[in-house]
This record gives sequence, C-alpha cells and structure tokens, in this order.
Amino acid sequence: GLIIAASKEQNTNETAGILFKTSLDGTPQWAKYASCLWRNSKVCADAGNVYYAANGKGVRKVFLGKVSNSGQVIWEQWLEAGDMDYYTVESIVTCANGNIVLALSVSKIIGGTLIGPVHTILFRIAASGEVLQVAYFPVVHLAALVPLSTGNIAFRCSASDVTWTGLGVMDAQLNWLWF
Repeated sequence: GLIIAASKEQNTNETAGILFKTSLDGTPQWAKYASCLWRNSKVCADAGNVYYAANGKGVRKVFLGKVSNSGQVIWEQWLEAGDMDYYTVESIVTCANGNIVLALSVSKIIGGTLIGPVHTILFRIAASGEVLQVAYFPVVHLAALVPLSTGNIAFRCSASDVTWTGLGVMDAQLNWLWF
C-alpha cells in the first residue's frame, strides 16, 4: 500500500496531522490522528511496520513513532538533541541491520534570533525505539539518506545557501567513509 502523512489546517494554522495507509488501488485501510504530526514529516517502512517522524508543534523536540501495517501504535516518543530550539526532519530510513536512521537539521534560537550555525544531528534507533547513537555533522542539510546492502548509508548534503552540494557514504555506526 501507500503511507501518506498530511497536516490538518484550521484558519491557515496547522493544528494536527493524519497518517493514512491505503491499498495499492487507493482504498483507505486506516488513519491515525496525531496532534504532533505536522510540518516536515517523513515516513519509511520495513517488513510489517511504518516509522514516522515530524517536527513537534509548540515543543522543541521531534516526534517519532512506529505503527504496525494494521494501524496499531507500537511505540511513540519525543527526541531532542541537547539544548536545541529548532528542528527540521530531513530524512528517515530503515537500514539492513534493522535500525532506523533519522536526520534532523537543528539550531539554537535566542530571543527569536538564530544563534550559531544550523547543523545536522543523526539518530541511530533500534526497532524497539531505543536510541543507540547520536552523531553530529557540521552540514546544514544531510538528506536523501539511502541505506546500502553493505550496511553503509549513502547521503546528499548541502549548505543553507546552496553554494555547494556534497555526496558521501557513512558506515552503519554513522562514521563518514568518504565525502
């Protein structure tokens, strides 16, 4: 089937979100309401489950959840990376070893002003929801994560002003192999 994350708006304000699953012919199979599923949500699947991540509305965290293909919530949790204020979900993928990798663009905001650089934080998370590793990358956008059959992860990254774009590969422990 197909998994779709959609935001609910009321009077031009995003108020919540819906995660839909349809069959291949478009017939709805289930829908889940999530008060935190909004803006920059990403979805990925493994054999039998769906993972979804979204910027938290009104909180300085990211919402991450796992739902079975039948629509049952397996686990949900909030993630945060230190003392960061602004999070953007860039990418979420399942890997050959059963873990998921979540890429977040993060920054610090004081008094409504961006302080310091925007950079990327990667979370390596077990299928059980346990955070196994958090890694820092000094690039603004680390997106288009692609798990490879070797266990490595290919990626695309760029600067915020798009003056450059890079490609690279990291291993399953999020160490850069080449860039």
